[in-house]
Amino acid sequence: MAIAEVIDWAITLGGNTAHHPTGPRGRDAMTISNSFRDMQAAIARWIGGAQVGNHTTVTTTSYTADDESIILVDDDTAGATVTITLTAASAGNRIYTIKKLGSTAGVTIATPGSETIDGYTSINLTIPKESVTLYMDGSNWHII
Repeated sequence: MAIAEVIDWAITLGGNTAHHPTGPRGRDAMTISNSFRDMQAAIARWIGGAQVGNHTTVTTTSYTADDESIILVDDDTAGATVTITLTAASAGNRIYTIKKLGSTAGVTIATPGSETIDGYTSINLTIPKESVTLYMDGSNWHII
């Protein structure tokens, strides 16, 4: 979604506070006021696929990414290789940052179907504190 679409949609609401049951392209319902903070949060949520700062810490050996933008992987607590499965291309544009916290095991980041990550079906984080940021363009994942 282009940022101009989000801004145009918000501007058409007008008034001090307006409620629109469905955002651009049928996205989640929300209330928009003239407050810059509210507008910034709305734009961040639609651009990144998740509200900025939404995060989770994974402590199990398997996890499927959802609406968070930051995934911290505690491989020390998991005690074995942790597999993070990304969302499907049908979920639309997304950005995830995934970070390996510990030194016990590796982290495998995999796609759920035919999507690739820069041409690979999975990538691995093996160094403590290593991280990667991934962008889904609607077809495949890209390391950015």
